[in-house]
Amino acid sequence: MRFALVKQPEKLSYYGHIPNVPAQSDETSEVFYLNAEDWPLLNTDFVDAINDACGTLLDNGDIDYFDKGQCEILRAWLIERMSRPCSPRLTTLYEQLMAYASAAVAQGTGVVIEF
Repeated sequence: MRFALVKQPEKLSYYGHIPNVPAQSDETSEVFYLNAEDWPLLNTDFVDAINDACGTLLDNGDIDYFDKGQCEILRAWLIERMSRPCSPRLTTLYEQLMAYASAAVAQGTGVVIEF
C-alpha cells in the first residue's frame, strides 16, 4: 500500500492510464508506504468518499491514478475532511496525501494510490 507523487511522467511506462512508479523514490516519483493497519482506517473514512468525489474505483488491492484535475478535487476533500477530528494516524496519512496532491497540482502531474 502506497501513495506516489509522479514527478516526471514522461520517463515512466504506463499500464493503461496508470504510471508504473518504481518501488522506491527516485527522480520520476516520490513514494510513501502505508502500513497494513492503515487499510481499515482508509476503507472506513476515505475510499467511498473519494471514489464518489473523483470518479475512481479504489478498493483493497486496487491501484488508480489521480491526474491534476482529480488532485484538485482530492485536495478540496482533504481540506474539508481535515477540518474535522480524526485519528492521529489518519492525520499523518492525510497530510502526506495533501502534500503529494498539492505538488501534483503545482507540477501538472498526478498521484498514484495503491492499496
